[in-house]
Amino acid sequence: MKEEYFVTTYVRKAKQERLLYELSHKEKRYRALDRFCHSADSLLNREKVVLKGNNLLYSDSFNRFIQGQHEMCLVLSPDPSVDGQTLPAKDAIASALGTLDACIVFNSRFAYVQSEAMASATDRWLLMANPKDDPESPIIY
Repeated sequence: MKEEYFVTTYVRKAKQERLLYELSHKEKRYRALDRFCHSADSLLNREKVVLKGNNLLYSDSFNRFIQGQHEMCLVLSPDPSVDGQTLPAKDAIASALGTLDACIVFNSRFAYVQSEAMASATDRWLLMANPKDDPESPIIY
């Protein structure tokens, strides 16, 4: 799974070109991923969002959905200790929770995005590649 897939599937068209450029240049990569710390909501394609909120992890819909995912996920983050990991969905989400930085977990079906932890609140989003056509899509928020 490539970063380009995440950008072209889940990021607003107006933001895609710049983000792809920054991700493809080693010296600008951190800046690209750091954008999700404070500006994720302005970057994400709202048509793909199915659940959102800082208490998303406590949602039964979210947890049932993640438990049913068996495809490996790629983790992206400005935190180098988690950036680039490829893990099962449940483990990838756990890895994301272990960082205070922004984190993106995705595969061909869904993306989980969390902003930087600030004042004990972290914004979180669950996005789906084809939310209207996926029979297992959680309730749209």
